[in-house]
Amino acid sequence: MPGDPNECREQAKNCRDMAEAAVSPLAKARFEDLARTWTRLANDLEHAKALVEHWGRSEDQSGCAQPSRAA
Repeated sequence: MPGDPNECREQAKNCRDMAEAAVSPLAKARFEDLARTWTRLANDLEHAKALVEHWGRSEDQSGCAQPSRAA
């Protein structure tokens, strides 16, 4: 699955750092919003990965064929 939650969290940290350094209240708010978005993406990626892994285990146990995955 594409996407790395750790990279997303690093981007969130960078945005929080930029928010702290921002002089403009508008820039500060935008960077804080971006940080929340990156954090939400990291969480979503982790949840999606857990679901894919769970479904894969369920399919293995049921004897059903797994769908082919494009590389």
